[in-house]
Amino acid sequence: MKKVVLTGGIGSGKSTVAKIFESFGVPVFYADQVAKAQYFEPNVILKLSQEVTAPIIIEGKVDLSYLKSHLFTNPILKKQVEAVIHPAVADQYRLFCDRNQSASYTINEMALVFENNRQEDFDYIISVIADEEMRIERVIRRDQMSRQEILDRIALQTSDHIRLSQSSFIIYNNNLTELYGQIEKIHKFLQFSQ
Repeated sequence: MKKVVLTGGIGSGKSTVAKIFESFGVPVFYADQVAKAQYFEPNVILKLSQEVTAPIIIEGKVDLSYLKSHLFTNPILKKQVEAVIHPAVADQYRLFCDRNQSASYTINEMALVFENNRQEDFDYIISVIADEEMRIERVIRRDQMSRQEILDRIALQTSDHIRLSQSSFIIYNNNLTELYGQIEKIHKFLQFSQ
C-alpha cells in the first residue's frame, strides 16, 4: 500500500479534494479531524495537563476557546500542545494504515507536512493550490475568522512556491468544474503505479 499525503494551505480545499478521492473508494485519514478529537481523549487530556504550562485544562477538560485564541500567537504553547497531539495522531494513523493494507494507496489529508518535515513519511505528496483571495473568502465563510486572522495563519504556513517545488502532484482548486478531472488523473496513476 502506497502512503500518499494530501496537503495545502488554509482554505485551499483539501477536504473537498479528499472527499472526491474518497468517492473513488480511496481510504482517507483526516488528520485535522483526528487531532481535534484527541482533545477529548482522557489519556491526552492527562498528558496535556502534565506537559503544557498554560492554563488549558479547566475542570478536567481542554479549554478549546483558550486554545483557539492563543495557540497560533504563543509559540511555546503551540510547541507544547503539538508535542502531545502529534504523537497521538500518528498512533491513530498507524492504526488506519494497518486497517487498510489491502488498498492500493491511502491518503492522509494533513495541513502541516512541510512545516513539520514529514515529506519522507510518504510515497507521494499531493498539494492543493488556490488563489489567496479565494482561500480567504472560503475561510471567512467556513470559520467566521477575520481577514487578519486568516492572513496570520497563511503567514505561518509553507508558501505555495515551496509546495510546487516539493510535491509529486499539484491540484489547482480555483474552479470546481476542472477539479474532478485533475483528481481522476492522479487517482488512475496512483492506482496502477508500483
